[in-house]
Amino acid sequence: MQKPWYRERWPWLLMLPPAASVIGGFVLLYFAVESPNALVVDDYARIEEISAAEAVADRHAAERGLAADVALSAGERGDTRLTVQVTGDLGAAPPATLVLRLRHAGNAAGDRTVTLTFDGRAYGGRAALIDGRYDFAIEPEDGVWRLAGAVGRAPTTVHVTATAPE
Repeated sequence: MQKPWYRERWPWLLMLPPAASVIGGFVLLYFAVESPNALVVDDYARIEEISAAEAVADRHAAERGLAADVALSAGERGDTRLTVQVTGDLGAAPPATLVLRLRHAGNAAGDRTVTLTFDGRAYGGRAALIDGRYDFAIEPEDGVWRLAGAVGRAPTTVHVTATAPE
């Protein structure tokens, strides 16, 4: 007497790869829905608006002849000490604080915004940074001018000079 097909080993082994593909497809669909890609942009008009504002701020920094030395060093509590020395025409009195926006090149969770305070010589602050490259922008709280550049892991010092956009 012959066994029914569902009692045989070969039909089940032949059905295993398609079944695994279907399960894998559902797992990929779940991850696609639950964690959307941060690089996908919906509002192109807003991006253009931000780019235009940054170009104006860059032009103002170039007109003032601004430059900065950005130094990263290890802090006492495992964080990173940030020191910024700005040269050029800051006006009659240098601003009491500057805003340093750090954007991690590969991980949006590593983005930081740090308020730097002036101690009479330089601006300083602290932040918990993850390893990797950061693009940064230094600007006063009113956003009149902006200095931008990129920096790697601490300890390091980067010199940035304002350039007018074309």
